[in-house]
Amino acid sequence: MGDHNKQPDPHQFDRWAADQQFKQEKSAMGGGQCAAPSLNKPGGGCQVSDFEGHQLNDMVDMVKSANHEHLENAANGLWDARDAIWSAADELLEHIGRVDWHGEAATAFHSWAGDLVNHSYELGFYADNVATQVSAASMGLASVSSSMPPRDNRPKIFSVAEQAKLDPGGIQAQAVENHRQEAITQMNRLA
Repeated sequence: MGDHNKQPDPHQFDRWAADQQFKQEKSAMGGGQCAAPSLNKPGGGCQVSDFEGHQLNDMVDMVKSANHEHLENAANGLWDARDAIWSAADELLEHIGRVDWHGEAATAFHSWAGDLVNHSYELGFYADNVATQVSAASMGLASVSSSMPPRDNRPKIFSVAEQAKLDPGGIQAQAVENHRQEAITQMNRLA
């Protein structure tokens, strides 16, 4: 069997553009920049994120409960809306040009209709920008989801003192803290 029945992806270019944006934002983070502009300190460096006080398993659960495909479906819907809005604007523009009407009322109508067409194109651009951002967020969520560290599987029935006795060298505790710090880094990528 071949791919002769496979439908082309109407949003392939849109997804490519969102991927480029995601890669650009990801590479900017590698250059010593904060994960989100809201975390930039006025004098340089990064502020502590809202995730610093979270437990490892809470962060893992937050990411696991999110579905990047839902975001991608929303982006596809917005791109479809953009196409429909632009198509309607094109059709309206075509029909406005065929209206044979003269006088002051005709001038007012043509001005109003022209504004409607322009606002329709602007709405389509807005839907396109939002779709691109949502698609980039979907890619980010998929990346973070696959990069999250493992859960803390230590029994929770023990007190901190009892856990210290079970892990005298603190090796498990240090591994969990390292995983928690990695989870914070991943969560900040979503910020």
